[in-house]
Amino acid sequence: QLRERLTGAAGIVDVRGRGLLLAVECDTSARATGACARALERGVIAVASGDDGRVVSLTPPLCIDADSLELAIDIVAECLQ
Repeated sequence: QLRERLTGAAGIVDVRGRGLLLAVECDTSARATGACARALERGVIAVASGDDGRVVSLTPPLCIDADSLELAIDIVAECLQ
């Protein structure tokens, strides 16, 4: 369900991961780093990673409640656009 909310947007190459650990591969490193900066401004920590910085890594705490997780995913999805 989380992957589907991040998949299919323009500029998204792949969404992968296991459990709450997600990686969103973008078409450019600028898109990934920009999305991370915008997410941080809105209170969500996401990290640009990968060999060339094109991957947005999401690692929410295991104790996160469902509502907070959904809000964080919505924010990241908006920031990736």
